[in-house]
Amino acid sequence: MPHFPLDQALTDSADGAESATGPYRALLLSDTGGLTKFGAFIEILPPRLCLLDQTLARA
Repeated sequence: MPHFPLDQALTDSADGAESATGPYRALLLSDTGGLTKFGAFIEILPPRLCLLDQTLARA
């Protein structure tokens, strides 16, 4: 797999509005490097403390 800076990696993201899993951003390393057999990515998730606090307040 070729070496490339992370800021040049292809990305995928969602704001979480239409997903039960919430917002995320992913750096698609295998797609950027041309790998087709295995998937390699870095998934970046925001802190979820505000949702945890809301859930605990309802309990």
